Amino acid sequence: MSSPESCSSNDYLTIDFSGDDKAKVCQVCGATPAGNHFDVVSCRPCSAFFRRTVVLKRNFTCKLKGNCPINKNIRSICSHCRFKKCVSLGMSKHNINANYDKATPKESSRNSTISLKISATPLIDQMLEGYKKFDDDSKKLFFVCNPEELFSGDKVFKPGTVFEYMVFNRSQNVYIWEMATNHYPPFKDIVDKDRTTIFQSFGFRFTKLRTFALNTQYFPDNHDRLVTHYGRYVDKHNQEEFFRTEIDPKQSMRILMPIQIHMFQLASKFRTLKVDEFEVVALSGLLLWKEANWYYQDSRYSFLIDQLLSELTYHAKKNHGETKGQVRVGQLCCILRDIEELALTMLEARFLGMFLSNYGVPRLGALEKYKKEVT
Repeated sequence: MSSPESCSSNDYLTIDFSGDDKAKVCQVCGATPAGNHFDVVSCRPCSAFFRRTVVLKRNFTCKLKGNCPINKNIRSICSHCRFKKCVSLGMSKHNINANYDKATPKESSRNSTISLKISATPLIDQMLEGYKKFDDDSKKLFFVCNPEELFSGDKVFKPGTVFEYMVFNRSQNVYIWEMATNHYPPFKDIVDKDRTTIFQSFGFRFTKLRTFALNTQYFPDNHDRLVTHYGRYVDKHNQEEFFRTEIDPKQSMRILMPIQIHMFQLASKFRTLKVDEFEVVALSGLLLWKEANWYYQDSRYSFLIDQLLSELTYHAKKNHGETKGQVRVGQLCCILRDIEELALTMLEARFLGMFLSNYGVPRLGALEKYKKEVT
């Protein structure tokens, strides 16, 4: 990837409180405030965070240098720096009544204690919300493209073709973009040109991760099927069906079979590990910020990678125990390397195929023709 024009790594995080705008935004993160809380104009999330921290007497540690940027998109990344900013702005601890929650008054004397649920995985929780929406959108997209399948029940999965796979992948990019922009902070704050380039690499790799996740979800015990996208799969013993729509099926098989074999192997690895949805989302975040760091040729998003690894480790230990949890995190991270090797192999195969023959060129032309017909 080419490097962007030089700029400060924190430019996109700057919040301008100059002029009359100061009274209109949360002084902690820049979000629209609910009003004056604890003597400082702040939004409800920041005031609630300050209140919980004081009531529960929580202590936080910054993983960097104690000077993390705080804005509405990444305010949950570093609790230490967020609380420090609340205090430095003058939020008063003396105005907190630990036995009364102003936002939700007690309905009876039985509610004399405060029940607060604080997530140990705030970043992945937000990303998971976006992934679930993407999952729903991709299913809807399948039925838009295949309305005849709407009433097929659990028999919706059928053998697919390369052409279907290419059309669907191009179409679902808009939903991957929405997911990353709205639920993977601070992706939407990256300048457009850089964001587009980073997304091209991330999107390509995310679709492979998504393929393995779908296999684990829909065919957890069938190693002879490879889901290409929702509703379609490849039969390991009938690869000809997958390539039948190609201009030269035999040539396409010759070029792509090594990749198909690799895909089946990685899908089996995913099934064996029984990678859950939370872990898939964590891996997708690691893919995104790894690509962003690679693009900028620095480590500006390493704090996000550290946060994701921390939350992933917490999840793994919670579900598999201390020792097995640590081992599992290592196994999951190895999948990222597998996906990277697969992506590079696929790009190489595509380049060689187009260079040595007409593979891909007529197919891309057919895609453009198909796009015009459906629009």
